[in-house]
Formats: sequence, structure tokens, C-alpha cells
Amino acid sequence: MTNGVRLFSIAGLDQRTLTARRYRDLIDSVTSDLGGQDHISELERQLIRRHAAVAVAAEALEANLVRDMPVDLNNLGILIDRQRRLAETLGLGRRARPLDDDLDRVLDSVTKRRVETRLQRHGGGDG
Repeated sequence: MTNGVRLFSIAGLDQRTLTARRYRDLIDSVTSDLGGQDHISELERQLIRRHAAVAVAAEALEANLVRDMPVDLNNLGILIDRQRRLAETLGLGRRARPLDDDLDRVLDSVTKRRVETRLQRHGGGDG
């Protein structure tokens, strides 16, 4: 069980490392792409975490590659394939968030401002 702040409740796990922060950033980005926390299922949430884990592992291998360190390209290929498969399962494109309430609020606000502007231009509507 989580309170939404910590991803893991493992004692001694430092969640401030660059890798942990990148992992959380990927989770947040993909979750946002899929419409936000309120618009994804628990299963999608789990797949997003798996996707982020695979992405972080692939990025680590890629970092070694550009440092001229030995990299097992078969392992990198497997990670890339897993990442692609997870992305396909989740959906490769961004999902629009439902904007019904927000759009109504924005339109009401714009309409109200337009009416107020017209009233001000025409002397409070007495014209």
C-alpha cells in the first residue's frame, strides 16, 4: 500500500538517486501522456512502472555505450524490444485528457470577460 509519495517501501532504499529520479520522471511523463493518474487503470499503472524500469535499464546501457565501455548489444536489443512492446500495449500516442469541465469553465470565463468588456465600452450597457 502506498500513500502516493513513495514508489517503494523497501527499508534503506534511497529514492533520491539520479536513477530513482529518472524512473519517477518517466512514470510521471508516461502517466501524463496517457491522460493522468485519474484516467489510467491499476493495470496501466503497473505497466507504466515496468516500462520505466526497462527504459532506465536501457538508458544505463546506452550511457555505457557512449562512454566507450563494453555493452552487450543483445541485452540492449532485448530491453529495447521489451520497451517497445510495453509502449505498444500502453499506446504509443498521447491521450487527450477529458476537458469537459475545464473547457466549460474556460468558455464561461471568456464569455464573461467579453460581456464585461462590451459593457465597459458602451457605458455599462445603458447605451
